[in-house]
Amino acid sequence: TISVDTFSAYDVTSYATQYFSTQEESLKFLSSVKARASAYSLCSLPINLVTMIFIFVNCNPTLFSLPSTQTELFELLVLVLLLRHLRTKLGCHTLDYLPHFSHLPDPLKPTFNSLCQLAHFASFNHQSQSRVTFSLTQLQEANIPTPEDTFGLLKVTKQLTLRGYAPYYSFLHSAVQDFLCALWMSKTNEDEQQHDVSCVMNNDPMSPVLQFFAGCTQLKGK
Repeated sequence: TISVDTFSAYDVTSYATQYFSTQEESLKFLSSVKARASAYSLCSLPINLVTMIFIFVNCNPTLFSLPSTQTELFELLVLVLLLRHLRTKLGCHTLDYLPHFSHLPDPLKPTFNSLCQLAHFASFNHQSQSRVTFSLTQLQEANIPTPEDTFGLLKVTKQLTLRGYAPYYSFLHSAVQDFLCALWMSKTNEDEQQHDVSCVMNNDPMSPVLQFFAGCTQLKGK
């Protein structure tokens, strides 16, 4: 098994060149990220580069500034996924900017909060797994009425059960789950935050949840 953990500058250029259909598009992307050193440094991780390209393709760069931290990168990814859902599923074609989660339409906020809480449950009740799957019943118990209400943040796979194959749902990537978990933690009271941070520290001091939580609460550098 071969695992690519980091990209060199050559790898970043090579991947972008192969991803985009024209040289003009790849050069536009590369010049944009190279113009901001902090954004370009994020691209050394393969998942970050893929995420950066997705954001670049799906958002208006005149409205969104490129992220400079890991937290900003995944915050923007989730915002772009939410924006795409609003456009394609709800017909909000004129909406071209979603600056913050608080700007979600009020009817959608409870479901988004339920997804964040579900990510928190997954991270704190399944420490041995990087990704947790949920049945349709579990989604409904978490106040998520249908899979279509997950804003594209979950993916579906089929798993074999005693009654045959059934759909199961998981977050797009473990990093998305970790970010949403940290976002949920940032909204809880101080006692709950201290409890959760202590639990994560005891289990995995290098957990991305802690890094995202620090970014969400602006604790880094303080």
